[in-house]
Amino acid sequence: MRQSDPGAARASGHERQDDDLGLDLVDEVAVHRPARRVAPVRKWMLVAAAALVVVAGAVSLFAAFAPRDLTAEVAGAGDRVERAVPIDGGGTATLAVAPSRDAGSFALTSLPEPPADTAYQVWLVSSGSGGLSSLEVLEPGATDGTSGFRGLDDVQAVAVTLEPSGGSEKPSADPLVSVDLPESGR
Repeated sequence: MRQSDPGAARASGHERQDDDLGLDLVDEVAVHRPARRVAPVRKWMLVAAAALVVVAGAVSLFAAFAPRDLTAEVAGAGDRVERAVPIDGGGTATLAVAPSRDAGSFALTSLPEPPADTAYQVWLVSSGSGGLSSLEVLEPGATDGTSGFRGLDDVQAVAVTLEPSGGSEKPSADPLVSVDLPESGR
């Protein structure tokens, strides 16, 4: 039996391919570490980001379309002009306007309690035609109320009547009080 000397075979240049089973490649792979892979974005991160976008959108829409407290806007305006008028029979009507906000507020305080099945109704008097349009009907029995409105150029005054509960489409009696917008408020 003949023994072959691997060193002699290499020296002679006749190395058998069977002897090299690719172990040098295995050694190289075992020593060489691949670069770390950046972890892919996890599915939950995408879901969280999408939820955040939806919530932000909902908050923005609510802020844009939510009713605004015009009375608070007028009260906080630096250019607010106010006029208070006593009402015959008791109570006070206070009209405040803020030209920078193109808004006004009208407050009724300490009115006498209205008769049964009636309520106070607040009207805007048009500066063009003098016609009246309903701003608010107070709850039956209410003796205080505050309303806000926009469009100072279209309003000449604010008036109050006593109407059947639920209000009327047109005033059924003469106003209890009518407060003109202050000249400096237009």
